[in-house]
Amino acid sequence: GGGREGDRKPVNRVSISREGHRGVSASSDGTLRVWRLDALACIGVLKGHTDDVRSVRISADGMLALSASTDCTLKQWSLETMRCTYTYS
Repeated sequence: GGGREGDRKPVNRVSISREGHRGVSASSDGTLRVWRLDALACIGVLKGHTDDVRSVRISADGMLALSASTDCTLKQWSLETMRCTYTYS
C-alpha cells in the first residue's frame, strides 16, 4: 500500500504512537494499515491474519505493534520492516 488508500472493510480499532506521528488501524478485512498521520498517508499494509483484526496496540517505543484477531492469534509486527515478527496462537 501507499498513497491515501484506506481500509476496505470496517475499521475496528486504531492505535496512535506516543509521539503522535504514526497510527495503525485494525480492519475486518484481516489487515492492519500503518499511517503517517501528518500526511494522512497509508505507508504500509500488514498482512498475515486470516480473519477480522479486532484490536491493535503500538508499543511505548513505537517500534512494534501487537494485533489480535478472531482467527485466534496475536501477532507482533515490526513497524520498521512492516513484517510479522512473532505469532502467538
